[in-house]
Amino acid sequence: MQYLRRNTNIPVPQVYAYGRSQLCRDSSELQAFIIMEHIQGQSLTREALETSPEPRRRLFLQHLVDVFAQLRKLPFPRGGSLMPSNNEDIELENPPDIVGAFSIRKNEFQAAGYTVSRTVTTSSKEFFHEQLRILQHMWTMPYQKLDRKQAEREEFARQFISQPEVQDRIGINSTTASSFFLAHPDLRPGNILVDDELNICGIIDWEYTATVPQCAFSPPAWITGHDSGFADLPSEFTSVLSSMKDKSTYHSQLAAEWGSRDFLVWPLSHILMDPADLDFIFWRTVMPNITGLCDIPIPDHVQLQEDVDRRLEVSRRFAQYLDDNNLHVEGREEEIQRLLQQTRATIELLKGGLPLTHHDST
Repeated sequence: MQYLRRNTNIPVPQVYAYGRSQLCRDSSELQAFIIMEHIQGQSLTREALETSPEPRRRLFLQHLVDVFAQLRKLPFPRGGSLMPSNNEDIELENPPDIVGAFSIRKNEFQAAGYTVSRTVTTSSKEFFHEQLRILQHMWTMPYQKLDRKQAEREEFARQFISQPEVQDRIGINSTTASSFFLAHPDLRPGNILVDDELNICGIIDWEYTATVPQCAFSPPAWITGHDSGFADLPSEFTSVLSSMKDKSTYHSQLAAEWGSRDFLVWPLSHILMDPADLDFIFWRTVMPNITGLCDIPIPDHVQLQEDVDRRLEVSRRFAQYLDDNNLHVEGREEEIQRLLQQTRATIELLKGGLPLTHHDST
């Protein structure tokens, strides 16, 4: 966020302080905090976009294109997350360090107890192979209520994306070094603050922002029409983008890159950037358009069915384990909170060197 404030005109809140501190009265544990500038405005809503007059909506889209152009003008040599180059003085205007990318999904894996690697990438091939590993990991995890139809849908989509010819089509297999650009990982309407005229006042929630190769640098799915958003928005966005191509070199680059993209690039890029969108986006916008492009018949493909069977068995065992050990969460929220509080109290006793009673130890 501080890098963006120094190098762009994107309205980003100023960060006054951040770190870890003891924020809860009844606990010695440290909590993460951040204190930021308050920005006037309200979160953008789909209803506001749909009901606003066309001139006001186009003005909003112009401001949004300007945001993307500001990001497009800042190339990086590698893919990853930005870290301050001098931890003692974060305000120094040194180029930031690039470390292995953090992401929302990697964070979820780590919180669930999985070991997640983070690597710095130097080509689009390395970047997308890292994303494919995340997708593979995510869609092989056990789920308590996984049925065969859902498993087949997900496995088919995953195998389709893994085909070399599909990856070639969207530029994944390029091994040459390319420029990387900062991409907001969660640019949904709620993270865009606007005034009553739909002027953009601020963009928030830059957590997990990372640099991505040019072929993965794209507008969010609600702008490109690959989720259940405003139906006319994709064409309006394309029209606005084209009309702004002479504003700067970066606007011209965006108009050229985004105006001529293969129909598969947008949805597959969205899926690879966030594997949680695999099932919805693939079957809604990719599958209806891939006749003749896919060599994976469903549901008869032997390897696909073997993979589905394997995943269903793992999920069955997982569900059985939850049953046998009474570990279901639904309806047990209060009990789980009570157990967590008891665990915290026990940890505090251990830290203080106090002997445990029989009740504490249980």
